[in-house]
Amino acid sequence: MAKPILYFTSGSQPCRAVLLLIRHLNLDVEVKVIDLFHGEQHSAEFLKINPAHEVPTLVDGDFVLTESRAILAYLINSRKAGSDLYPTDPQARARVDQRLNYDHVLFNKNTSMYRPLIFGEIAAIVPQARDAVINTVKVIETFLENSKWIAGDNLTIADFSALANISTIVEFGYDLTQHMNLNRWYEQCKSLNGFEENLEGAKLLASIVKSKTDTIF
Repeated sequence: MAKPILYFTSGSQPCRAVLLLIRHLNLDVEVKVIDLFHGEQHSAEFLKINPAHEVPTLVDGDFVLTESRAILAYLINSRKAGSDLYPTDPQARARVDQRLNYDHVLFNKNTSMYRPLIFGEIAAIVPQARDAVINTVKVIETFLENSKWIAGDNLTIADFSALANISTIVEFGYDLTQHMNLNRWYEQCKSLNGFEENLEGAKLLASIVKSKTDTIF
């Protein structure tokens, strides 16, 4: 059987979340880079795979899956079923799912803040959009008040998704040290396989956004 293919772009937080898990599990997955800025997501070849022209996209044999959080869950269920990374206990799994869903809130608010800048719709970060990101980060800080990781005392797929997003705002210039729990979590994430590779993607995205404005945070 052919190995799975991940269609990926390094600046994308959802793509980097999936790649972090792949590196952590040491999975044999082919990574194909899609250049969004040159429109490769609209190529006829890629549209046959994903008509929504989005990344990440995972192709596993005849099975095609999109949406990073669904891909994270699928990789565990298909490769490491029963792993604490996506626990089978209903309440523990629900906690992971809730954290993943809230991380999606952060992703949406963050992209709503910087995407209009990238595409020339605004000339500076809108303060209200910045505040929305900061307030969401403050909620994530509370998730870590009594737990080592985002969804409890064990590393889970929620941490990989959160890391891709949090590392991005850190590279945007956000001072994480003002949040004791989140900063402690981020420091321990530095030991994860793929952390530096993820950071390269976060830095790439930050460089694009910073080229449009002097101040993000």
